[in-house]
Amino acid sequence: ARYPQFMLTGDELGYFEPGAGYLSPEACVATQLAQAQRLGASIHTGERVLDIRERATGWSVDTDRAHYQPGQLIVCAGPWLPALLGQHLPALRITRQVLYWFEPAPGQNYAATHFPIFIWNWGPGAEDVYYGFPDLGGGVKVATESPTDLTTPEQIERSVSAAEVQHMYNTHVRGRLRELGPACTRSATCLYTQTHDARFLIDRIGTARSLIVVSACSGHGFKPSAAVGEAVAEWAVDGNRPAVLTPFALRPEA
Repeated sequence: ARYPQFMLTGDELGYFEPGAGYLSPEACVATQLAQAQRLGASIHTGERVLDIRERATGWSVDTDRAHYQPGQLIVCAGPWLPALLGQHLPALRITRQVLYWFEPAPGQNYAATHFPIFIWNWGPGAEDVYYGFPDLGGGVKVATESPTDLTTPEQIERSVSAAEVQHMYNTHVRGRLRELGPACTRSATCLYTQTHDARFLIDRIGTARSLIVVSACSGHGFKPSAAVGEAVAEWAVDGNRPAVLTPFALRPEA
């Protein structure tokens, strides 16, 4: 009754979280960078990391502009981790994920004031699930997770085919979201960096233990990134791992 956009069959079980919401990633990143700069950080953009290596004198970073040898190094390289630090880490899987925006029919109110974010497990299979956001301008964003579409940052197929759009609509959207689509106003791709058990991976590596790797976050790293960043910064400065990060060690029992 509250959200008539959902087309239910009557046997669903639901959980409503009134405090749930969404983040605007671009605004969050811009704010974090501005705050860091205000507090004295130097921000280097448009600079490509070519190599991260442990030498006798400590970890070094080579970019297309300069050579760096910091006292403490924190690497949050996501899907580029296997190429940069793969020899120090367990095997990571890089998967291609696709996002879709479908257009509501006239008169259907999918605005944030009338429609929530959601996750819908509609079947017993691992891929019988999708999630979505209200229409924030440009359509209702929906997506699922593909655990098998392996790729690399260099090889990922960024274009989304008409067949993929049709499959998403027919499999997940049709018959579940009232009068949404089939017109897809936009699509995009992103990369998940996944551990074998979908955990986060946050730990020190190397002989000198002066490098902290933060990732892979198995596709869910952005939401807690501010809290993770604060804890990792505390670890780098004080030298003691905050207890909140212990479950994400390379060896969790350590």
